[in-house]
Parts: sequence; C-alpha cells; structure tokens
Amino acid sequence: MTDVPNQNVFVAIAAYREPELRRTIENCIETAAHPERLRFGVCLQYDLDGPAETQPGCLDGLDAEVRILSYDWTESKGGCWARHLTQGLFAGEGYTLQIDSHMRMAANWDVDLIAMMHDCGTDKPLITGQCPLYELIDGVDVYPDEATVPVTIVDEWRESGWIAHPGEPRDDPGAGPRPTRILSGMFVFTLGHWNIEVRQDPEHLYTGEELALTIRSFTWGYDLFNPSSVIAWHRHHPKGNQKYIFDGDDAEVQHRDQVAYRRLRFLHRGDPDRVLKPYSTGPIRSVTEFCQWSGLDFPARQVSDDARNGVDPQPYEPDW
Repeated sequence: MTDVPNQNVFVAIAAYREPELRRTIENCIETAAHPERLRFGVCLQYDLDGPAETQPGCLDGLDAEVRILSYDWTESKGGCWARHLTQGLFAGEGYTLQIDSHMRMAANWDVDLIAMMHDCGTDKPLITGQCPLYELIDGVDVYPDEATVPVTIVDEWRESGWIAHPGEPRDDPGAGPRPTRILSGMFVFTLGHWNIEVRQDPEHLYTGEELALTIRSFTWGYDLFNPSSVIAWHRHHPKGNQKYIFDGDDAEVQHRDQVAYRRLRFLHRGDPDRVLKPYSTGPIRSVTEFCQWSGLDFPARQVSDDARNGVDPQPYEPDW
C-alpha cells in the first residue's frame, strides 16, 4: 500500500436536517482505538424549526477536532454538493472515512480498517460497501443478532445511465477484503488524498452519484474492496430519512437530475474532451479497462452474469 504521511483519519460527514449527527460522531470517537487521531469534517445543513439535535449548535462541546461548514437547509444544493464542501475541509490526514450522518461503528474500527487496507495488497485500496442496519428504538441502538458483510450485486441499467447495486447478505465472507465493482457512498475508507483526486462533483445531485465516483476512483488507480468483517451499521429509517431531493423545489430537482445524468454519461465515454474537468476521469486507467474488469458494458448497457450474481471480480490486472 502507498505510504501515508501520518496516521490521522479525516472523517467526512454531510448532514442534512439530521438528528443522529452528534450521536454518530460520539460513536466514532467511543469505538475508535485511537480517538486522538480522528479529525471530523462536517457540512451541517441545520433546521431552525427542527429538534435540538438539528440546530446550529448541535455539535458544541464534543471532545474532538470538528471542522464545520454550516448552512440553513433551505440553502442546500443536495448531498453531492454537501460532500464536496466536506471534502474541502480535508487537511492532509493519511486516511479518510466517508460515512452517512446516521451510522454506528464497530470497536477498533480505525485500526481494523487500516489493517484491511494493507491486506488488500494494492497501492491504493478503497474499502467500501453497503452496511447492515441498526434500528433506533426509544432512543436505544438495536443491532441485528447476526450481521454479515453484504456483497454488492449489480442490477439492470436504467435509461438515464445509472445502475442499481444493492448489498446482498452472504455467509461466506472469505479470509480478507473482497474485490467489489461499485463504490457505496455511505461507507468509504481509503487514503486521505482521495479527497483531492476524487473530489465530489457538486453539480451531481443524487441518483448515479456512486457510479460516477466508482468510475473516477478506478481511473485514478483505486482498487475497490468490500470489508472482510462488519465495520459499520447504517440506520434503518422506518419512514425514510430526510433528503434534499424530497424537500427541494420539484422543477429544480428534476432539472438538476437531468444535468447529473448527462454528466454521468460523459463519464461512461471516458470524457475525452475533459468537459467535466476537474470532476472527470483519472489519468491512470481507462473507462474501457473498468468495463473489461467489472463486467459492466457501458456502450451496450449490459451486465455480466458474474456482476449480476455478485461473483467476486478478479483483482485488477493492468495487462488487460
């Protein structure tokens, strides 16, 4: 694995009208083996009419370094915009963890994830994937009796150019991190420099974000893996969590959706004219190489049987 400048971890969280934000950060601190190495970057989209946990001062008094950008939720431009701003708070930490604002972490998650990165055996490993769910019942976190690492499978192409990729529980997690085809935005752990090389495109809105990040990360030389053990849980929202795409002006959301789909289709073609610069493909690998490796055929909009069934792709070999 590429050498890192330090052992600090930049934890990037975009929070939209989120009552679980403070508890998510407190849990990260409580469960880390080295909480003194954590540095938090938060884009806080607060709600002056919401509960206390969603107010501008909701993170006051935390025993951690927290860098905050604050906006009224009515100023929001969506989750990708917020993640873009959060990545801008990166300050040279050796590692980065991107999570949603309603997450719980396993004990010693920080040292375990670094160890997993070394186990991957590549220069730029990226640990990602869907997470099992926890529930919040009467203010108490309730976890499933047993949880396995979901394996990412690939569904049908959508007309707009994105592709669904749910996590499917499997009983055969394997001995180490498993190569995976698609990045999951709720959980990414990798080298800190990812925040600079693959900074989120603020013009993207929501749907298709993860495929765009997958293409860009792969072409920048990152190798994607599912974790070898359960590291994080994502909250199960019985009524769905709040998102800008539900609260924003319908006409604006529809327009920006179409803009995002067009930008995603540029990435499908490798963006040869660099229209999306600085949010274009990377210089290390091609989109054609990604298609060959992943079994996702962008021009034909086809998915290989292995990708559809969640069969582990072979580790990427540069001599395709």
